[in-house]
Amino acid sequence: MAAFVSGLGLGRGSDGKLQCNRIRSGLVSMVAPSVPDLVRDVKQLRGFHEFFTKASGSWNAERNYHYMEDEDEEASTESSRMTFDVERLGNNDKREVIEIYDKLLDEEGVASCEGFRVSFKTMMENQGLKKSFTNLVFIPERSENNVLSGMYLRDFAYEERRPVPGSFKFNAEERKLILKTEYTKVVSVDSIQLANSDTRIRQIINYKRPEDPDEELSNVMLAGFGVETRVQGGNRFVD
Repeated sequence: MAAFVSGLGLGRGSDGKLQCNRIRSGLVSMVAPSVPDLVRDVKQLRGFHEFFTKASGSWNAERNYHYMEDEDEEASTESSRMTFDVERLGNNDKREVIEIYDKLLDEEGVASCEGFRVSFKTMMENQGLKKSFTNLVFIPERSENNVLSGMYLRDFAYEERRPVPGSFKFNAEERKLILKTEYTKVVSVDSIQLANSDTRIRQIINYKRPEDPDEELSNVMLAGFGVETRVQGGNRFVD
Protein backbone atom coordinates (compact mmCIF):
# COMPACT_ATOMS: atom_id res chain seq x y z
CA MET A 1 0.00 0.00 0.00
CA ALA A 2 2.88 2.37 0.66
CA ALA A 3 3.78 2.48 -3.04
CA PHE A 4 0.14 3.20 -3.93
CA VAL A 5 -0.06 6.06 -1.45
CA SER A 6 3.25 7.48 -2.64
CA GLY A 7 2.10 7.30 -6.25
CA LEU A 8 -0.96 9.40 -5.42
CA GLY A 9 1.18 11.92 -3.57
CA LEU A 10 -0.54 11.27 -0.26
CA GLY A 11 0.99 12.63 2.91
CA ARG A 12 0.27 12.28 6.60
CA GLY A 13 -0.11 14.98 9.20
CA SER A 14 1.27 14.88 12.72
CA ASP A 15 -1.76 12.85 13.82
CA GLY A 16 -1.05 10.16 11.21
CA LYS A 17 -4.11 10.96 9.12
CA LEU A 18 -3.95 11.63 5.39
CA GLN A 19 -4.30 15.26 4.49
CA CYS A 20 -4.87 17.27 1.33
CA ASN A 21 -7.34 19.21 -0.76
CA ARG A 22 -6.01 18.87 -4.32
CA ILE A 23 -7.56 17.24 -7.38
CA ARG A 24 -5.30 15.73 -10.05
CA SER A 25 -5.95 13.86 -13.32
CA GLY A 26 -9.68 13.67 -12.66
CA LEU A 27 -9.18 11.79 -9.38
CA VAL A 28 -8.87 13.10 -5.87
CA SER A 29 -5.16 12.83 -5.25
CA MET A 30 -5.41 12.94 -1.46
CA VAL A 31 -8.10 12.57 1.18
CA ALA A 32 -8.60 15.07 3.98
CA PRO A 33 -9.22 13.84 7.54
CA SER A 34 -12.75 15.24 7.36
CA VAL A 35 -15.01 16.59 4.65
CA PRO A 36 -13.81 20.11 3.71
CA ASP A 37 -15.71 23.11 5.03
CA LEU A 38 -16.40 23.96 1.39
CA VAL A 39 -19.06 21.25 1.12
CA ARG A 40 -20.41 20.97 4.67
CA ASP A 41 -23.61 22.99 4.31
CA VAL A 42 -24.31 23.28 0.58
CA LYS A 43 -27.48 21.96 -0.96
CA GLN A 44 -25.48 19.62 -3.19
CA LEU A 45 -24.42 17.66 -0.12
CA ARG A 46 -28.00 17.42 1.13
CA GLY A 47 -29.14 16.29 -2.32
CA PHE A 48 -26.26 13.81 -2.40
CA HIS A 49 -27.45 12.09 0.77
CA GLU A 50 -31.08 12.18 -0.39
CA PHE A 51 -30.07 10.51 -3.65
CA PHE A 52 -28.56 7.56 -1.80
CA THR A 53 -31.54 7.32 0.55
CA LYS A 54 -33.81 6.93 -2.48
CA ALA A 55 -31.37 4.54 -4.17
CA SER A 56 -31.66 1.98 -1.37
CA GLY A 57 -33.89 -1.07 -1.76
CA SER A 58 -34.48 -3.64 -4.50
CA TRP A 59 -34.50 -2.77 -8.20
CA ASN A 60 -35.25 -4.42 -11.53
CA ALA A 61 -33.36 -3.34 -14.63
CA GLU A 62 -33.61 -3.90 -18.36
CA ARG A 63 -30.58 -2.91 -20.45
CA ASN A 64 -29.36 -3.02 -24.02
CA TYR A 65 -25.63 -3.20 -24.75
CA HIS A 66 -23.99 -2.22 -28.02
CA TYR A 67 -20.53 -3.69 -28.60
CA MET A 68 -18.63 -1.67 -31.17
CA GLU A 69 -16.73 -3.20 -34.04
CA ASP A 70 -12.96 -3.42 -33.63
CA GLU A 71 -10.09 -5.28 -35.25
CA ASP A 72 -10.94 -8.48 -33.37
CA GLU A 73 -14.73 -8.44 -33.08
CA GLU A 74 -17.72 -7.55 -35.21
CA ALA A 75 -20.33 -5.14 -33.87
CA SER A 76 -23.07 -6.82 -31.83
CA THR A 77 -25.86 -6.15 -29.38
CA GLU A 78 -27.09 -7.90 -26.26
CA SER A 79 -29.97 -7.36 -23.85
CA SER A 80 -30.17 -8.19 -20.17
CA ARG A 81 -32.58 -8.33 -17.27
CA MET A 82 -31.29 -7.78 -13.76
CA THR A 83 -32.45 -7.61 -10.16
CA PHE A 84 -30.19 -5.93 -7.63
CA ASP A 85 -30.37 -5.01 -3.96
CA VAL A 86 -28.86 -1.84 -2.48
CA GLU A 87 -28.09 -1.58 1.24
CA ARG A 88 -26.58 1.43 3.01
CA LEU A 89 -23.28 0.76 4.77
CA GLY A 90 -22.72 1.69 8.40
CA ASN A 91 -19.64 3.64 9.45
CA ASN A 92 -17.62 0.52 10.35
CA ASP A 93 -18.29 -1.06 6.95
CA LYS A 94 -17.42 2.20 5.17
CA ARG A 95 -14.18 2.42 7.12
CA GLU A 96 -13.21 -1.12 6.06
CA VAL A 97 -13.49 -0.18 2.37
CA ILE A 98 -11.60 3.09 2.88
CA GLU A 99 -8.75 1.34 4.67
CA ILE A 100 -8.23 -1.08 1.74
CA TYR A 101 -6.71 1.95 0.01
CA ASP A 102 -4.60 2.83 3.05
CA LYS A 103 -6.66 5.96 3.66
CA LEU A 104 -7.80 7.31 7.02
CA LEU A 105 -10.72 9.60 7.78
CA ASP A 106 -11.82 10.84 11.18
CA GLU A 107 -15.28 9.94 12.53
CA GLU A 108 -16.90 13.04 11.05
CA GLY A 109 -15.34 12.32 7.67
CA VAL A 110 -16.55 8.71 7.63
CA ALA A 111 -20.06 9.75 8.68
CA SER A 112 -20.20 12.35 5.88
CA CYS A 113 -19.33 9.75 3.22
CA GLU A 114 -21.97 7.65 1.52
CA GLY A 115 -21.57 3.90 1.22
CA PHE A 116 -23.64 0.97 0.09
CA ARG A 117 -23.47 -2.70 -0.84
CA VAL A 118 -24.85 -3.76 -4.20
CA SER A 119 -25.71 -7.44 -4.79
CA PHE A 120 -27.03 -8.33 -8.22
CA LYS A 121 -28.12 -11.19 -10.43
CA THR A 122 -28.13 -10.61 -14.17
CA MET A 123 -29.49 -12.77 -16.97
CA MET A 124 -27.56 -11.87 -20.12
CA GLU A 125 -29.06 -12.73 -23.49
CA ASN A 126 -25.89 -14.44 -24.75
CA GLN A 127 -23.79 -15.00 -21.63
CA GLY A 128 -26.36 -16.46 -19.26
CA LEU A 129 -26.65 -15.85 -15.51
CA LYS A 130 -24.09 -13.68 -13.75
CA LYS A 131 -23.94 -12.96 -10.01
CA SER A 132 -21.79 -10.44 -8.21
CA PHE A 133 -21.60 -7.91 -5.38
CA THR A 134 -19.49 -4.94 -4.35
CA ASN A 135 -19.18 -2.47 -1.47
CA LEU A 136 -18.73 1.18 -2.43
CA VAL A 137 -17.86 4.34 -0.53
CA PHE A 138 -18.22 7.87 -1.93
CA ILE A 139 -15.99 10.58 -0.44
CA PRO A 140 -17.15 14.14 -1.32
CA GLU A 141 -14.25 16.54 -1.76
CA ARG A 142 -15.41 19.77 -3.35
CA SER A 143 -18.41 21.66 -4.68
CA GLU A 144 -18.23 23.86 -7.75
CA ASN A 145 -20.85 25.17 -10.21
CA ASN A 146 -23.66 23.11 -8.67
CA VAL A 147 -21.63 19.90 -8.90
CA LEU A 148 -20.32 17.89 -5.96
CA SER A 149 -17.26 15.81 -6.80
CA GLY A 150 -14.83 13.45 -5.14
CA MET A 151 -13.60 9.89 -5.25
CA TYR A 152 -15.33 6.57 -4.82
CA LEU A 153 -13.75 3.37 -3.58
CA ARG A 154 -14.79 -0.26 -3.99
CA ASP A 155 -13.59 -3.50 -2.47
CA PHE A 156 -14.14 -5.17 -5.87
CA ALA A 157 -14.66 -3.48 -9.24
CA TYR A 158 -16.89 -4.80 -12.04
CA GLU A 159 -14.49 -4.96 -14.98
CA GLU A 160 -11.61 -6.26 -12.84
CA ARG A 161 -12.24 -8.14 -9.60
CA ARG A 162 -9.88 -6.10 -7.50
CA PRO A 163 -10.01 -2.76 -5.66
CA VAL A 164 -9.99 0.07 -8.23
CA PRO A 165 -10.44 3.75 -7.22
CA GLY A 166 -12.64 6.03 -9.27
CA SER A 167 -14.01 9.55 -9.34
CA PHE A 168 -17.59 10.81 -9.20
CA LYS A 169 -19.59 13.94 -9.95
CA PHE A 170 -23.07 14.58 -8.59
CA ASN A 171 -25.52 17.23 -9.82
CA ALA A 172 -28.23 17.76 -7.20
CA GLU A 173 -30.55 19.68 -9.54
CA GLU A 174 -30.45 16.94 -12.18
CA ARG A 175 -30.32 14.19 -9.52
CA LYS A 176 -27.58 12.62 -11.60
CA LEU A 177 -24.50 10.69 -10.48
CA ILE A 178 -21.60 10.13 -12.92
CA LEU A 179 -18.89 7.59 -12.11
CA LYS A 180 -15.54 7.34 -13.91
CA THR A 181 -13.23 4.35 -13.44
CA GLU A 182 -9.89 3.83 -15.14
CA TYR A 183 -9.18 0.13 -15.54
CA THR A 184 -6.11 -1.45 -17.13
CA LYS A 185 -7.49 -1.38 -20.68
CA VAL A 186 -10.82 0.40 -20.36
CA VAL A 187 -12.14 3.67 -18.96
CA SER A 188 -15.75 3.27 -17.84
CA VAL A 189 -18.14 6.24 -17.53
CA ASP A 190 -21.40 5.29 -15.84
CA SER A 191 -24.31 7.66 -15.20
CA ILE A 192 -27.32 7.10 -12.95
CA GLN A 193 -30.17 9.62 -13.07
CA LEU A 194 -33.09 9.51 -10.64
CA ALA A 195 -36.19 10.27 -12.72
CA ASN A 196 -38.42 9.80 -9.66
CA SER A 197 -38.36 7.81 -6.43
CA ASP A 198 -39.09 4.56 -8.29
CA THR A 199 -37.34 5.03 -11.66
CA ARG A 200 -33.69 5.48 -12.61
CA ILE A 201 -32.14 5.99 -16.04
CA ARG A 202 -28.80 4.30 -16.62
CA GLN A 203 -26.09 4.86 -19.23
CA ILE A 204 -22.75 3.04 -19.45
CA ILE A 205 -19.96 3.88 -21.91
CA ASN A 206 -16.67 2.00 -22.00
CA TYR A 207 -13.78 3.65 -23.82
CA LYS A 208 -10.49 2.11 -24.82
CA ARG A 209 -7.98 3.54 -22.38
CA PRO A 210 -5.57 5.86 -24.21
CA GLU A 211 -1.85 5.50 -23.62
CA ASP A 212 -1.60 9.24 -22.92
CA PRO A 213 -3.65 10.04 -19.76
CA ASP A 214 -4.23 13.58 -21.06
CA GLU A 215 -5.75 12.34 -24.33
CA GLU A 216 -9.49 12.83 -24.74
CA LEU A 217 -11.62 9.68 -24.47
CA SER A 218 -12.94 8.89 -27.95
CA ASN A 219 -12.65 5.19 -28.82
CA VAL A 220 -15.99 3.74 -27.67
CA MET A 221 -15.91 -0.01 -27.09
CA LEU A 222 -19.34 -0.48 -25.46
CA ALA A 223 -22.46 1.60 -24.91
CA GLY A 224 -25.23 0.44 -22.61
CA PHE A 225 -28.60 1.99 -21.88
CA GLY A 226 -31.27 0.94 -19.43
CA VAL A 227 -34.23 1.71 -17.20
CA GLU A 228 -34.28 0.63 -13.56
CA THR A 229 -37.53 0.39 -11.59
CA ARG A 230 -38.09 -0.31 -7.92
CA VAL A 231 -39.29 -3.84 -7.18
CA GLN A 232 -43.00 -3.78 -6.40
CA GLY A 233 -44.90 -6.62 -4.73
CA GLY A 234 -41.99 -9.04 -4.83
CA ASN A 235 -41.90 -9.05 -8.65
CA ARG A 236 -38.16 -9.66 -9.16
CA PHE A 237 -36.86 -10.15 -12.71
CA VAL A 238 -34.10 -12.55 -11.57
CA ASP A 239 -34.22 -14.43 -8.28
